[in-house]
Amino acid sequence: MLKKLLVTAVSMATLSSYSFDTNDVIKFRTGNSCYQCDLRYEINFRKQAPGGDFRGAYMFNVNFYKSNFVDSDFQSANLIQADLNFVDFSRSNLNKVALRLANLTGATLRSAKINQANLYGAKLDMASLNRAELKTSDLQKVSFKNGFAVNAVFSYANMSNGSFRSTNFSKSRFIGSIMNNSDFYGSNLSSANLASAIVQNSDLSNTDLSFVNFDGASLKGSKLINANLSGANLSNVDLTDADLTGADYETALLNDVKVCRTKLPKPIKNSLDCDSNRS
Repeated sequence: MLKKLLVTAVSMATLSSYSFDTNDVIKFRTGNSCYQCDLRYEINFRKQAPGGDFRGAYMFNVNFYKSNFVDSDFQSANLIQADLNFVDFSRSNLNKVALRLANLTGATLRSAKINQANLYGAKLDMASLNRAELKTSDLQKVSFKNGFAVNAVFSYANMSNGSFRSTNFSKSRFIGSIMNNSDFYGSNLSSANLASAIVQNSDLSNTDLSFVNFDGASLKGSKLINANLSGANLSNVDLTDADLTGADYETALLNDVKVCRTKLPKPIKNSLDCDSNRS
């Protein structure tokens, strides 16, 4: 009998150390704000909380499927491994939010502020980030396929080792971003700004890169097979070991392009060779 009581006590103590705050859960379920609340593991489908205040909330592994958080404030909240499928975060503040390994499939983040956020390994397939800001955010190993990010800002973000296939990034800004070893196959980056971006060993084959500003960018080792580069600015771009087989750059601006072991359908006049000093 004593052994059973001891086991029960230990079990309850262990459970309480990993459980959410009951009062916080009641507050969340009955209202639309919960500042710095502990809501870990909370499951609440189709929650309606537009304009809510969830700053600093601990929401580890929650499930808010198809919930409405339009115009809400989640700054510095912890949403690691959260299930946020089809959640609407339009115009919300997600600055400095931890979204590591979160599932945001089909989520709406139009005009959301997601600066300095951690989205490492997050899933954003079919999500909408039109006009969203993700400056200096960690987007490493993110899956963002068949999505929309028109007029979005990714400047100085780290987008390495990600999958961004068939996504519309037209008119978006990637100034100074790191986009190494990523897959942009079949995506639309027309009129985007990738000035000084580092896009090494990535796949941009069959992408629409028309009128893109690549000024000063590094495309070392990247594939741009059959890419549309018409009207693009490739000035001061490093194409060392890049593959542009079948690419269209007939009307591109090609000042001081570095060409070294580069596969080209036709030579680029006045380009720099392998012996140039550009790093």
